[in-house]
Amino acid sequence: MSATIMTRFKRVSADPADRSVIATLQYGDASCNALFQSSEHAQQVCSFIEAALRQAKDEARAAAAKYVRGAANSLDVQSD
Repeated sequence: MSATIMTRFKRVSADPADRSVIATLQYGDASCNALFQSSEHAQQVCSFIEAALRQAKDEARAAAAKYVRGAANSLDVQSD
């Protein structure tokens, strides 16, 4: 699954001064609707969440690689 959040925006009011939107955020099978002051605010939140997802993914890969290296090293020690 890629670390991309799909976003759709719906204006709350026909008033041009009211920039608020309801954003539908989707990631995989999960989705939620949230009210934002503007579509720019919603996009900032999406960018933040996507960055957090990328970081979590990188950290999980690093932890898995560290575990595998440790397991391989312990096999080397046992075979001596």
